[in-house]
Amino acid sequence: MKDQTNRTIKECETCNINNRKTTGGCNFVVTNKRLEKVALDLMNIGGENRYVLVGIDYFTRRLWGQRLRSKETCAILEVLQRWIREDGFPEEYVTDNGKEFVSSEFKLWCSENGIKHWKVGLEAHRSNGRIERCIRTIREAVIKQVEETFDEKIEKTIKGYNNSLHTAIKCTPMEAWKDHSRDVKIENDVYGEYAMKFKRRARETFVTGQLVRIARRENLGISAKANKERFRRFV
Repeated sequence: MKDQTNRTIKECETCNINNRKTTGGCNFVVTNKRLEKVALDLMNIGGENRYVLVGIDYFTRRLWGQRLRSKETCAILEVLQRWIREDGFPEEYVTDNGKEFVSSEFKLWCSENGIKHWKVGLEAHRSNGRIERCIRTIREAVIKQVEETFDEKIEKTIKGYNNSLHTAIKCTPMEAWKDHSRDVKIENDVYGEYAMKFKRRARETFVTGQLVRIARRENLGISAKANKERFRRFV
């Protein structure tokens, strides 16, 4: 019965058109020094006022995390300014297209501080997978802690992460942050042992006359079942 169902799905033209293709892991992001590229994202843990700004340095894997007083851009900039005072200016921020990061206020602040801003599309969120994995780690660690306050849980989790061995760079993030050794550079290279584990994502190609489906930007977060007009048809 299962085999028959699988065959039916594979042979169904409508299923094949609407089924989203998966292309495997994202390409490895190469960096050569700390603060060359820093990923940012927001996470929420069980409450309206429990937003946490999370950042990770691509080169050293050093993690930052701070509870926000609100989800507004101004609250995010307050935290980023403090991180910069303590650890220096990043060359580039990598974020999703959340309204907090695409606001004119955030854009102006980055421009005034000479910081490049790379935005990752909603449908390509895995391109910012490094910060996504960190958020999963933080969430799991916070849930397991019982006695501490929420802020103490975040602080303890960030400190523990930064002082734990990271298999990708073969040292702790804080060791990599303080010592830009040759070994850390090698592991961040495209030919490093960790980088070689990543699948290379082939660019999808199309031919003339092929039927494709293009999602409307405003409906990317809505399931096709809930919104029949999610796609426009082009030939």
